[in-house]
This record gives sequence, structure tokens and C-alpha cells, in this order.
Amino acid sequence: DGRVVSGGMDSKVCLWDARGVKCTDLGPRDPQGVMLDFSDRPNMCLSLHKSMAVVGSSDHALYEFDFTTGASISEVMGGLDGATVLSASYDKTVRCWDVGSARPKERFCLQGHKAPVLAMAWAGSGAIASGDRGGAIIIWDGGSGQVTNKLGAHQGHITAIEWVTAGVAGEALLLTGGQDGYLRAWDPRQKQCAMEQALHVVQGKGSGAVGTIRSCSASGTVVTAGADCRIQVTDPRMGLQPRHTFTEHKDFIYSLEVSGGLCFSGAGDGMLLVHRLADGKLLYGLGANEHAVRCIGVAENHLVTSGEAIESGVWFIIKDARVAI
Repeated sequence: DGRVVSGGMDSKVCLWDARGVKCTDLGPRDPQGVMLDFSDRPNMCLSLHKSMAVVGSSDHALYEFDFTTGASISEVMGGLDGATVLSASYDKTVRCWDVGSARPKERFCLQGHKAPVLAMAWAGSGAIASGDRGGAIIIWDGGSGQVTNKLGAHQGHITAIEWVTAGVAGEALLLTGGQDGYLRAWDPRQKQCAMEQALHVVQGKGSGAVGTIRSCSASGTVVTAGADCRIQVTDPRMGLQPRHTFTEHKDFIYSLEVSGGLCFSGAGDGMLLVHRLADGKLLYGLGANEHAVRCIGVAENHLVTSGEAIESGVWFIIKDARVAI
């Protein structure tokens, strides 16, 4: 519906209208991540001292909050229904928000991680997968919030997660990327890894974390970007063997998106490259930013970039050329 959800280091999750003017705060939190919502009872008194707040309520209780320990939001995403938002946080939780009404509210909080949650993904079936800084993956039932599986997926941080469909019946396959440079595929019903490839491990140079995983439904391929400045195009039907390797980036790859058979990737030097996934050809490059290209968004035939520079870019996508707007 055009609305935008954002999360930041201030621990807030914000919902913006389609014009980017009106913002609804989905809930400030206390140190344990509980939303401070007293709308169901009047507040009788409030006292503030440095970073502490004490609230007296009509339920005859006192509530004390320390605002210095709020945890950063690591990732946010919107549901396909347009009425649900997920947020992952350094407070080791994943939260589901109902934004389908005039008064958005928290639907449930998923607790079970022992380390900050760095990545998550939502399957079409409703399953939620979240990965933490300790290398663990938890798979949740998105309807009930119950844990359905736990995986010791990687050595080091979980850095990327993606659900893809595989096989004739279109079974869900969970892909995870880690600080160890490996891409692994999992059957969500099992605890053993189904297949893996050391896509971003360079012999003699160590590993580069898998920063992003994206799937292309048209070609059935999976695209990964790593801290080794390489992009790999793989095929789950071939054991995640690489089809193409893109090595044109000379700086850290911060952002990657796939759309219409094209791969868009942005790096720390401000360059944005566009590759064709079918044959691995580099079509063109854009000086999209003066500094790092941190974010890429693709909608229909337009490409939006943003980063460390003040300016953002909007581009009209053509097969073999580009026009800046």
C-alpha cells in the first residue's frame, strides 16, 4: 500500500505513510524490549531523572524504565498481506506488529535467541527464520509463534537468510549465509544441512561474510554478495554450484537486489553495477553515490539508491542503458 517501515539504533520501529510525512512509532521499549503502552489505563503521575522514568498508573502499580539500554533494530520487513511488520533486534527478539488498523500494535514477541538477532526471513507459508550473532538459526511458526526447529548453522555470525522454493512440488528451502563465507541450504523439517558451498572463501585469503542472499524466481538461481567483493550466482538444483562469478567490484559490497533477470549491486566506492543473470554479462555501471551505496530499491522499471552521501538517486532501468532522473 506504499507505506514504509524503518528501524534504527534508537530501538524504535517506525511506520511511515506513502508520502513519507506522517510517522507512527510502533513502540518505545524498556531494557527487556517490552512496549511501553499504557493506553488501556490512565497515567496518574510521571517522574523523570536522568535516564530513568517512573510511571504511576491507575492500576495501583509503579513502572520503572531505564532508557539507556535500548537495543538497536537490526532488520525490518513487511508481510505480503500489507498488514504485518517484522522487526529483529539486538535485544535477542523478533517482534510481529499488526499495522492493518488505525492503531498499530504488537502481535507477539519471539524469544529464544541467546545472542542479538542479525537477520530474518519470512516464507510464503508463514514460517519465520531468524539468525543470531552466535551462528544459530531458529525457525518459528508465524501463526502461533512456536519454535519448530533450531539449527547450529554457522561458525560466527549469521549474516543473511533467504527462503526459496525448490523441487517439482515447490518445497520451501532455507538458505543461510554466515561470517564463515559459506552458503548453506536447509530442509526446515530437518536439523542437517542439505547442501553447502564455500562461495566466499578464497584460498590463502580467508573468508568473507555472506552479506546478502537474493533469489531470482525466473531463472531459479540464487545470488550472493560477500565481503570478499565478489558476487556469486548459484543454482540450488545443482547443489549450489556457481554459474557465474562477478569480480568487477573493487570495494566492499553493501547492497544487492535482483529484479527482472538483472542483478543490481552497490559498493563502498559509490559504484552500482548491473549484471544480466542469464549469461553473467556486466551491462553497465553507475556512479550512483559519492560514497558507499548502502541501500538499493527496485520497483517496476525504476531503481532507487541511497547511502552515506546526502543525495539519493532515482534511475530509469533500460536493458542496456540508463537515464538518471
